[in-house]
Amino acid sequence: MTTIATDRPLVTGAVAGYGVVRGLEQHHDHCDLDVEDPGRAHTLLSVACSPDTAAAADLREEGLRPLALRLDLDGAQQCTCSALFASAHGPERRRVALHTALALCADGVHTVVTRVR
Repeated sequence: MTTIATDRPLVTGAVAGYGVVRGLEQHHDHCDLDVEDPGRAHTLLSVACSPDTAAAADLREEGLRPLALRLDLDGAQQCTCSALFASAHGPERRRVALHTALALCADGVHTVVTRVR
């Protein structure tokens, strides 16, 4: 789980229940996610974290092929991320850090965002 302990929120913007990330724009200190809800409305989420491409590459070097990501938002200060991978031993779900999840998302891995209630 990624938690930020500052006055700056980890995530700004709102997701109604869940949505699918349709685009990611990287900035020097944050990322903007274009999230589409089931009604096809788009919302912009700003995440105060930058992608870590080296961490994503390390997972691939372990023989893991990312299939899907899930970002569970719990308020503006917490985000729990998990990824579903294909491996030599079959499907495998792992928790990943937010910066790693953002790197995988930027690479085009299917990403779902949910709002924890």
